[in-house]
Amino acid sequence: MSSDAINPSVEKPRFVLITGASAGLGAEFARQLAAMGKSLILVARRRDRLEALAERLRKEHGIQVEIVTADLSLAAAAEEIATVCASERWQVDWLINNAGIAGPDLLKDRDWQMQQPFFQLMMLSVADLCHRLIPDMVDRGYGRVINVASVAARVPRS
Repeated sequence: MSSDAINPSVEKPRFVLITGASAGLGAEFARQLAAMGKSLILVARRRDRLEALAERLRKEHGIQVEIVTADLSLAAAAEEIATVCASERWQVDWLINNAGIAGPDLLKDRDWQMQQPFFQLMMLSVADLCHRLIPDMVDRGYGRVINVASVAARVPRS
């Protein structure tokens, strides 16, 4: 029996989960939120970059920072992230869907095998993480979701 079943007043650690956290806007979200004293779950493909950022934020701000290595272009990634959060008892109060890449030329690259990982990362993983994490936010009566989009999707490529 879990400790919160015995004592429902036991509070889970509260976190901001940031995808694409190893560089760019994701790393900047992490720095800004760490400065506000928020505990973080950093998600990206490159473990070495996540570890370096996490260590820096822990030292500079004295906050709890956890990392989850995941490739959101893979269909199972969102489920794996949610499973890790649940098993570690990390309460996700904020979800920042920031992971992204410049995609294939959508007008020229007609091979679905080239398109599918892009759409998985940019759309399906976002919806999947929202589907898995928002219900608990609703049940608690608190949560924040930020879905980051890029103008890169609108820039024509040659």
